[in-house]
Amino acid sequence: GGEGGPRHSGPLRVAFGHPDLGIGGAERLMVDVALALQRPGHEVTVVTEKHEPWRCFEETRDGSAKVLRESYITAVVVFVITWLWVVERGWFSSRTDTHASPAELAN
Repeated sequence: GGEGGPRHSGPLRVAFGHPDLGIGGAERLMVDVALALQRPGHEVTVVTEKHEPWRCFEETRDGSAKVLRESYITAVVVFVITWLWVVERGWFSSRTDTHASPAELAN
């Protein structure tokens, strides 16, 4: 689990991956988590293959959330690594009442 071990004391450089950064619920969550992690000073990038200005959230258009367009395989690899890290840290459970909120992730 993610309870033990040293805690990082400075700003982190974080990358989230999502194959298509459109306007669905998962995409909204990615943007919200990225923005929440930026507030305390972390550098966050969302890696995606597909990001169109006519089909995305305003924060990804105006630069509030940094987006990096890469190949599909790169976005998927970053997504899988992100998911494994979240599961390893214990921030996700199959029980819906135990999901961490973006505010909890930022702390």
